[in-house]
Amino acid sequence: MPKGESAALVLAASFLCSVASCTKPEPHFDIPAPVLITQWAERIDTLAGTYTFASPPVQFGDTVIVVADGQDRTVWKIDMRAGTRVQLGTSGDGPGEFRRPGFPVKLPGDSVALLFGTASDPIPVISVVNGRGRTHSIPLQPHANGAAQVYARIGVPLIMWADTVGNVYGQAYEKPMQLDTVAGRRTSFHIEPLDSFPVVRYGFFTGRVDTVLRMSRGVPQVPIIRNANGTTVPPMHLGPYGAFNGWSVLPDGRVLFAEAARFAVTVLSDSGSVLFNRTIASNAISVSRFGWNAYVKKTTNGSSIELKNLQAKTFAKIGVAAPKMPDNQYTVPPMPSTLPRLYFEEGKRHMSVHENTVWFPVHLADPPGDAGWDVIDISMGTRVLTVALPPKQFLVTVTDLGAYVIAIDEDNLQRILLYRRKAQ
Repeated sequence: MPKGESAALVLAASFLCSVASCTKPEPHFDIPAPVLITQWAERIDTLAGTYTFASPPVQFGDTVIVVADGQDRTVWKIDMRAGTRVQLGTSGDGPGEFRRPGFPVKLPGDSVALLFGTASDPIPVISVVNGRGRTHSIPLQPHANGAAQVYARIGVPLIMWADTVGNVYGQAYEKPMQLDTVAGRRTSFHIEPLDSFPVVRYGFFTGRVDTVLRMSRGVPQVPIIRNANGTTVPPMHLGPYGAFNGWSVLPDGRVLFAEAARFAVTVLSDSGSVLFNRTIASNAISVSRFGWNAYVKKTTNGSSIELKNLQAKTFAKIGVAAPKMPDNQYTVPPMPSTLPRLYFEEGKRHMSVHENTVWFPVHLADPPGDAGWDVIDISMGTRVLTVALPPKQFLVTVTDLGAYVIAIDEDNLQRILLYRRKAQ
């Protein structure tokens, strides 16, 4: 077992509170009101180009960033000083080429890796200086610390993050397929999700693969009900109401884990020892019956209603009655009394790390109310401030220059804004 697992396994314990503790009165803390990001920033820069599905930018020096457009399948190099944008890398199967750009992460030196898919997929690496590329593959060597042994125990992880000392990190979401070694085939053909996620680190230069963290999902998996007639009843997506936990990686290789229900933050060293563990003071936001009912209706019926309306219009044009569509059914949980302290929304929102400050996604009001970001100094365990963004703007990355935000216009085109931080 890697050194980090003994400490990290503590984090895999269930954080669900007992009925008695959940009914205790919530404490109230005197926390300053959120600050608009326009007040936090010195000025706003709009970067060159528009996008359809922009990745978080990667910054090199004070003037160059790299961003990928997932829908257009392109990677762009932007010179903020010159106000120019040029394409970086090419589509294909050659060294450094890509079919899908994924999202760029910074490697040591002047290169970016394009992460898209699992650890068994090739990883394109491109120089930001000259555009030359190579393709890196994670070898499946049959040794004690090899990826093959790790994957056999935990499943193949989805590669998500990187540090700047030469490691990439992934998270496994599903149990590995079990094989019948005698018959030579799988013993099951359905996907089994995990309640406890292993976070795997792969050394780009060392080839070492190990598990650095086992984190609780935060929300127990609800099994899919399979009816006798062959239909299934899946659980409703909890979205903003679910206390889904999150994790990220600091540039120096420390791993950050955040428990959403309590806003508990843990920082692990690169060897897996606990460096920091603190619960951040925050006030509970009550869930309204009106908001919950509206969310349940939209989540369980919205897609079916839209599809039925589209089908009815299509058949009406040809003068034929539309066939009856079955109603989708979902397992709906009881309404929670309060929102989780953190707002990861099943992995759709992530923490943004800059040195020893981390921007955590938080609720500011009952859904569909605003969401914001708590800026926490993880060296001290204190809240620096809470930041609110304008509508249709989403924080993606924070650097020494400021906060990069994706803004979406009326035509669903995206632009990248840099809210430059004020001089200290």
